[in-house]
Amino acid sequence: MTDAIEVWLKKLVDVIKLTLKHQIRSCFQRNDMNLETVEKFPMQVLCLINSINFTSKLEKSIMSMSLPATLNNLKNEINNFTMMLQSS
Repeated sequence: MTDAIEVWLKKLVDVIKLTLKHQIRSCFQRNDMNLETVEKFPMQVLCLINSINFTSKLEKSIMSMSLPATLNNLKNEINNFTMMLQSS
């Protein structure tokens, strides 16, 4: 009986991992954090994609020495997220 439960739990974990992988890929391909995207994906996926995008933008900004412009863009993104939260 214990083996059946462990097998079922293993299958559940595998399906969860596959689902998260699919959602992460799908969210990343959208390349747009609008209200539709925020409502469609779980918060852990949105946070991961936002972290990936932030790191990528910051690396490009450092290499091109355009940190002030990146700071302004990030402030605009924060304002957009705030407005999305207030409107929903």
